[in-house]
Amino acid sequence: MKPFLTVVYLVDVLANDQFRYRLLGTEIVNRAGRDMTGQLLSPGTHGRTFEPMRAIYREAIARKAMAFSRRARPRHADDRALRADGLVLPLASDGRTVDMLMGGLSFGSAPAFSFDTATEPVHSFGWVVRELG
Repeated sequence: MKPFLTVVYLVDVLANDQFRYRLLGTEIVNRAGRDMTGQLLSPGTHGRTFEPMRAIYREAIARKAMAFSRRARPRHADDRALRADGLVLPLASDGRTVDMLMGGLSFGSAPAFSFDTATEPVHSFGWVVRELG
């Protein structure tokens, strides 16, 4: 379990459709280049990925089910892309109302691509939601 803690995160679900990072694994912090623990999900912290991130969090909450995302972005060193696969799990302290999200990321490489030819969901955010019994 210990190796996975570096890619785990917790998000508090707040009023008014806001989300605050409670915990970020060290690998997530290293890849982001900053520690966003305690910060709200916002356009300032996530730029162009803000809306897709908020959408996947909303989806997991609304369906009370896990959600999966995959995104890739170009790296500067070569033509390959950095890929991040994510899993978001809704948590409810009262057993009914989602008040926290637990997520995990898996980082890897993806084949070279251009934003002009990118398709969902491999090269940008997309999600598959599965209902949990």
